Amino acid sequence: MNRWLSGGHAWIWLSAGALSVSLLLVAILIGFIAVKGSVISGLRPFLTFIITNRMTHRCNA
Repeated sequence: MNRWLSGGHAWIWLSAGALSVSLLLVAILIGFIAVKGSVISGLRPFLTFIITNRMTHRCNA
């Protein structure tokens, strides 16, 4: 075991595993942002309508 650690192979596998986990997490994060962005863009006309009506209502009052 000590020879395997000192040979450097363990660190190569550890680095490859860490890189794989980080790439997976980045892919999940991009997917999460894409899903949330599509939901928000679907609500954009509704939110624009609400904001416009509130501003118009405050100006007329």
